[in-house]
Amino acid sequence: MNQESTRDLVIKILSTDFPLTTKQIYAKLRAEYHYNHSYQSVHKLINKLHNENILEKQEKKYLINLSWIDKTSKIIKSIEDNYFSKKDSTPIKPEGNIKTLFFKSLAEAEKFRKEMQYSYLSKQQSFPYCSQSSHLRSPVVFSEKSIRVLNAIKLTKVKCYLIVKNSTVIDNWCANYYRNMFVKIKTGVDFSDNSDIYVMDDLVMQVFFPDSLKRDIELFYSKTKNISKLNVVEFHKKFYESKNDIKVLLFKNSEIAEQLRNYILSFFEETSTVSFFDVDGTLVKGFSLSDFVKFLYDKKYTSKENYDKFMHPLSLYHSSKLSYEAMAKLILKEYGNIIKGKTVSEIKELVQLFIKSEKFELYPYSIELINKMNSLGKTIAVTGSPYHLAHGLNNLFNFNKVAGTTYELKDHVFTGKVKKDMSIAIKKKKFIKDYMDYPTTRLLTEINIPTLVIHGLKDEVIPVSDAKILFNSIHSKDKEIILIENGQHRFNDECRTEAINKIYDFLEKHF
Repeated sequence: MNQESTRDLVIKILSTDFPLTTKQIYAKLRAEYHYNHSYQSVHKLINKLHNENILEKQEKKYLINLSWIDKTSKIIKSIEDNYFSKKDSTPIKPEGNIKTLFFKSLAEAEKFRKEMQYSYLSKQQSFPYCSQSSHLRSPVVFSEKSIRVLNAIKLTKVKCYLIVKNSTVIDNWCANYYRNMFVKIKTGVDFSDNSDIYVMDDLVMQVFFPDSLKRDIELFYSKTKNISKLNVVEFHKKFYESKNDIKVLLFKNSEIAEQLRNYILSFFEETSTVSFFDVDGTLVKGFSLSDFVKFLYDKKYTSKENYDKFMHPLSLYHSSKLSYEAMAKLILKEYGNIIKGKTVSEIKELVQLFIKSEKFELYPYSIELINKMNSLGKTIAVTGSPYHLAHGLNNLFNFNKVAGTTYELKDHVFTGKVKKDMSIAIKKKKFIKDYMDYPTTRLLTEINIPTLVIHGLKDEVIPVSDAKILFNSIHSKDKEIILIENGQHRFNDECRTEAINKIYDFLEKHF
């Protein structure tokens, strides 16, 4: 962690908890941000911030200087007024008026750019944020600022479209860091312009790097083959702290902005790409409904009798005395008895508590995979679990749509009766068919995108022949079918790992 980002963390800590001693600040850095540098480095930094009048000292404790806060707020307000206000007093309001800014380092230029970006994305906008750049960098060295921007996007729902010239390990890692249902990114896009361009409404910002800096960055990115071995301190010192003349042009021109925006958006033309995901055993470890019921029992929200009745069909299924479909039908019925008489809001609160608990666990790849597919098209969860449980996961995944088992309601209170059972395979097929407005097989004969079919050879719910019929109906020349040798309807850990590796290989090859 470099000193610049440590500085941001110290200010962030003191913005919510103050005054604090140096030792208290150091303890919070270690506990909350996994800070692994010496106490002396923090002590030195805090003294520096105090000497710069950023921090104020009260006896042995520190807090942020109010005059510095006021000064900083005015600077940011000035940026917003100058570049995003609709007032006539805006310096670059007239069409074609160009403002040129010079920065002495990449760090200074990037801080300015991130503030401009945040100012735009933190408000509702009529136009999406669009950009083209040679490389992505911010998540590597400005993770806190990047998180701030992502949080703003989730609140305002401003769509963002980024094209990136290169497709190195670092570029793709940064892209996956950003990707979600609002942020679409394409790497490896061939465009001729040598500057980085950012389009925000009718404002265009161009950033120009010295040739020597561009060459050094290209070499560093091309040599980095493993993101885990990236030395962030070296990266920041070499490129961000070194003296470089960075030129930034700002101008308002609605016609040019529209042309650039349309050019960038042309790489994201709508396709028929839709990704359907099951939840249990695919994104969530274990069986989320049984884990949720165990959570309710442990928290004394349900009786031992109800808990035992729910768990009994599961034990019969695990001992091969009950089929998957029979087990699913029985546990959904027993779950109805558990939630009977409870309000929708009460169950929603319990679901959120469960998701935050240690009983709930995702696979390491889950969020990254959904973000990747969200950047390529729509994502839909189709699960036999209760809708309110699956929908509760959407704070993590941002699915475009969730389909799950629903229960009857009367005056916002659960009656306990199953209204729509989505645990049965035929119901899931019907949902997909209805969503597409025509059969999946017909859809696959009409679209021409890379398509992968994965199926378990030992699946007793959906026969292998169905998978082969589906595969043969696919029109795309870039198609592949993989049959997992020991795969049943619910993959075990070994089969799941094999399937996920095949999916990643397929995505890397075609997307």
